[in-house]
Amino acid sequence: MILSIANQKGGTGKTTTTLVLAYLLAKKSKKVLAVDFDPQASLTMALKINPSEISGVDKILLNCMAKYKEQQSDLNFEDTISFNIPVDDAIETVSFMDVEFDLIPANPELEDIETQLKSMVDGDSILLWSLSSCKERYDIILIDNRPALDWLVVNALTASDYILAPVELSTIALGGFAELLKTVARVKRKFNENLKWLGILPVKFEKRNRDMNKKLEILREKVGKHIEIFPPVPKSVSLERMLHIDSADELMKNVKSAKNVLQAYENVTNKILEVAVE
Repeated sequence: MILSIANQKGGTGKTTTTLVLAYLLAKKSKKVLAVDFDPQASLTMALKINPSEISGVDKILLNCMAKYKEQQSDLNFEDTISFNIPVDDAIETVSFMDVEFDLIPANPELEDIETQLKSMVDGDSILLWSLSSCKERYDIILIDNRPALDWLVVNALTASDYILAPVELSTIALGGFAELLKTVARVKRKFNENLKWLGILPVKFEKRNRDMNKKLEILREKVGKHIEIFPPVPKSVSLERMLHIDSADELMKNVKSAKNVLQAYENVTNKILEVAVE
């Protein structure tokens, strides 16, 4: 399955969520591919790769766009699925704590491609075709999206089976979340009728904060009947510490709240494994 981690609001933990889910899935012996689909390349840098020194997802997209333009005159959907865009040169095997998984990194060149996608017929489907050969090779593909609702995000949602939205429980963040709901509905209607919600993941949660608890209840009341609301991820320094530590066991020894943080993400991981086999 392909899962997009998306929210147009910045600072909601999309990259952290992608990283931790990739870790937990790899820990369960799943073959994982993480795709950094953000020109800011936060996931790429978190995994100690210099964006200016690599060509990753931008190269794959450009190859796909070139092939599409060559064949556009007599192209049908089956042709695009069998494009078999070469991806191996763009894939990096990365280490994170005590596991390894694969990464397609990003760089700032991705920003220019977003502009090209807008002007293309079928510009919503380039990532879908680009990753078609990967679906057979990986158990889970995770896409870390930029904080926007542009054609890069539309491409990610068009390519995805599911979407997961990390959200902060603040007035501004929840207000903007309504726009994400509309975008998902539009992509489902126009480009990808099979797109489903995996759920909403509240992050940076402070259990003793009354305002956060109130907003969590509001979120459950407004959308909980239609979209699963996962137990929230506690606010914790453990997420930052993960980048500088060797294993989850070591993390839990050094940071008291780490166990609760990992358990919150474990709930999402279990849901991913549940729907991946349906």
